This record gives sequence, C-alpha cells and structure tokens, in this order.
Amino acid sequence: MVQLAQSGFGDLLRELRKERGFTLSRLAEASGVSDGHLSKLEHGRKPPTVEMIGRLALGLEVDARILIERSGLLPNPVMERLLSPGEVRPEDFPLAIRGLAREISKLEAGGLPSHEVRAVQAAVTELLDESVARDAILEFTRGLLRPPSSPSANLDGSVERFDAAVDYFPDHVAPEYATRWRVRYERSYKVLTVSSEIERPGILHPDVYVLVQRGTPAPRLVGPLSGATVIEVPVRRVWHDEARLLGAIEFLEVSDALLGWSKCPSGIDHLGALSARVEEIVEESNLPGTEDERVAAIRGLEPDVYFYGLNHGWRRHRRASGLPTVFFLPAVEHPLACAEQLKFVSLFFNLESKANRQFAAIEARYRSLKRRARRSRQRPSVLIGHPNDRGTWDSFWPHWLLPGLVRDAGGVDVLGEAGITPHLNEAGTPGEVGLDEALAFGADADFWYSSIWETTTPGDAARRVYSQIAAAGRGAAFRRFRRGRDVLHTGGVRVDLMLADLIALMSPTVLPEYEPLFHERMGQP
Repeated sequence: MVQLAQSGFGDLLRELRKERGFTLSRLAEASGVSDGHLSKLEHGRKPPTVEMIGRLALGLEVDARILIERSGLLPNPVMERLLSPGEVRPEDFPLAIRGLAREISKLEAGGLPSHEVRAVQAAVTELLDESVARDAILEFTRGLLRPPSSPSANLDGSVERFDAAVDYFPDHVAPEYATRWRVRYERSYKVLTVSSEIERPGILHPDVYVLVQRGTPAPRLVGPLSGATVIEVPVRRVWHDEARLLGAIEFLEVSDALLGWSKCPSGIDHLGALSARVEEIVEESNLPGTEDERVAAIRGLEPDVYFYGLNHGWRRHRRASGLPTVFFLPAVEHPLACAEQLKFVSLFFNLESKANRQFAAIEARYRSLKRRARRSRQRPSVLIGHPNDRGTWDSFWPHWLLPGLVRDAGGVDVLGEAGITPHLNEAGTPGEVGLDEALAFGADADFWYSSIWETTTPGDAARRVYSQIAAAGRGAAFRRFRRGRDVLHTGGVRVDLMLADLIALMSPTVLPEYEPLFHERMGQP
C-alpha cells in the first residue's frame, strides 16, 4: 500500500472538519472512512494512504492538494512526480506500478467501474505494454485531484457510471413558506423530513425519507437516517391515496407515472393529462377483497412511492404493509406553503428547476392580488366551516389554507380571531369546534365560507343551523366545489386563482370583471 509521510495531517484534518461543522460520524458518512479510522488519523496514530486522501477530499469538499500541501504531507518522490504534470522518469515506472496496482483495486468503491479497474490492473500487473499502462495510471491518479464533472441539470433517468465525487443534484428546491417539510441535498441522495400533526396543533411527528438517485448506492441508515424510508428517484410508478397532489403531478407533466389512486376524484376533467388516462389508472375501490387484500394487490403493482394524505392510523397500516408510504397533506399551511407542493413533488421526479419556475409565477400573482385586496378598505368578517351530523362545527386551524386565503383576501376569520381552535376529529382532519361557539361568533358574520363537500345534501338539522346564519339568508354564503374536487388539486397549486375567487366574492369592486373558478354562491336555505 502506498502510504504518505505525516506532517501535521491530523491537525489539518480536524481543523477542516470543524470548519464545516462536521462530527466524526458526519464525516465518516460523507467520506466512507469509518469514524474510528478518522479518530486515529486526527490523533496521528495512523498514516493516511492515497486512497484516504481522495476519500477525505471528497467528504470535506476540498481539493486534495489542500490535504497534501497545507499539511506539509508530501508523497514519496516517485508519487510526487506521478501526481505532477511533468515528465516521469523511466526508472520510476516499475516502482510506481507495484504500489499503484494495489491502490487502484481499492479505489473501485470510489466510482471507477469494475471493468476499467480490471483493464488498468491487467496492464499494470502483466506489463504487456508499459506505455499504455503508464498513461492509464497517470490519468487515473491525476483524476483524484481534478474537480469532478457534474451534470448540468438533475437527471431524468439512472446513473450509468457512478462517481462518488459528482454532485448529481445541481438543481435544488427549498421551502420558503412551508414549515412542515425540509430537504437536505447530498451528492447522490436527498434527505427529506416531513412533519405532521398527529394529536393537536403544534405537536409534530417527523418522518424521514432518503431519496436516492437511481444507479447510485444508498447511504448507511444510521444516526439521523436510522429508520428512514429509502426511495429511488426519479420515481416511475406512483400511487396516490387522498394526498391531494394530483394538481402538482399534472403541472409537472408527470401524469404518465400515476399507477393508481384510491378513487377517481370529481372534477378530473379539469386535469387534462390525467383525465386522458382515467381508464388506465387503477382504482383501489375497484380491487376485489378485503382492505388488507387490496393493499397487498397494490403492493404487488410495485409502486415506487405511495403518497398518502389522511387518517394517521391507516398511514401506519400502509407503511407496515411494506408500501413505500410518504405522508403529506399540503393544505395544512399558508396558501403559498400549499402551492409549494410543486417543489415537494418535484423532489421525487428530479424536476426541481421546473417546480421553481412554476412556483415563482404563482407566488408573484398571489402577492400582487394580496396587495390589491389590502388596499381596499373593506374588511368583511367571515365564518368558515359547516355544521356536521355529529352536532358540532367542522372548522380549520387558523394556519391552514382556507383561513389563510380569507385573511389574504382582506377578510377576518371570526373563529380564528376569537381564538377558537378546533380539535382533531376521529379521522384526524380537519377539526371541530362546538356548534354553539361557532354560532356565537359567526352567526352575524358578513360572509359564510362553507366547507361542505359537493356531494353532501344537508339534512333537516343542518338546515335549521343554516337558518341561524345571517349570511345564508341574504345570499352571502359560498362554497368551494364549483369544479368538484379539482379545487383540492388544481386549486391547491393555483392558490393565486383561489385568492382571486375570494376577492371577487367578498370585495367585488377590487376585481369587478372576474368570474370565480372554484367557488360558487349557495342558495338560501
């Protein structure tokens, strides 16, 4: 093994590691050198090798020359000449190849394909053609010190030749409004953390996903990655179960990847590419057997990712069944955070650049409409939600999509302003408050924004409640299902159009010519 003489190497290694805020474990993960070995290197108890220099340079993201030159660490005279751009003396060659033959075989893990390793090693060991072997050794060795060649855009397929030094994700996304998910990019994988409210607002449960570029090795699932779900990207087969991400799938133009869904949503005709594939998409409700048998059938279809958005208990059931479940519901935050589902979904398709462009346009329109609404002196009060058959009022937490739209349209969410916070219902969403509380603060509101589903026919009890809401009696009530459940999909992405709807309904002088797309007025009870 070709080893290099030490001269302050350990001190330099420790300095570079701490400058980057790396623990020994973090550097071990990034470089592929065990933390125990790193500790010995830093304390001078073990000399580095050529291989080690290359791996540490990659892990620390520094030029290998820094580790060699700044530390005073220099290779033996033969290696020094081999790593320099000058001529190599003929008498150096036989000595060099004996040591480098062993090093080359070890560096296969660094990304050189095995067939190239075999070719170089055969040339070296057999010495059939010294000039060919010499050129191969020089090119390979100097390659350790050259900056890696990274792709100019995220890949839409698999890596054919993995190089640990290459950054396979030049395009990134980062949530600017969303607080329930975050992503960290490594060279060949992304670490996605998604948090959801399980029991009550503010109590978050994090789930970690490792999105590995196809054709590259997955990282060790230790430390913060322990228990993470590993998914290869870009995904090719997607199952969608009430996650309300169909709009993002449509806008990112990846509808061909949709393998199946829990049920075809109403309003699908407004999602052009998806509606054209309705007959091809598998529907869970059409699968035979029990719930467990249907889940087993879905697993047999081998989806790369299973997007799930509702009941927390069923989420655990899906994951325990072996499905690659990703739990995410975008409508539980501010409207622009909801629109950032474009970025979220793009992570699974390596379409970050496209998502950034689309979101920037939506954000600009949304902020412009919000400014126009704020310039109006009107501040209408709005009651949000609807009575249910349990004798309570279905409502939303103040930081969710609908209350956020009302506020940005210039309205006042009366329940939110009164500090009335809903609790989770049995399904886990959206939340309930007492009916008496809702009517006490909202019966005289200027508007009633009903969240009742488009398929729901109110019974006598609900109609009696309607009669107590002043806005319903004067035609100032509206709901969001004019285009069926497309409001949850297209509307969840195009929050700028959702905002325009509410401004037109509540402050028509601000947008006098605008016809609402997703909302419609409700008739009198």
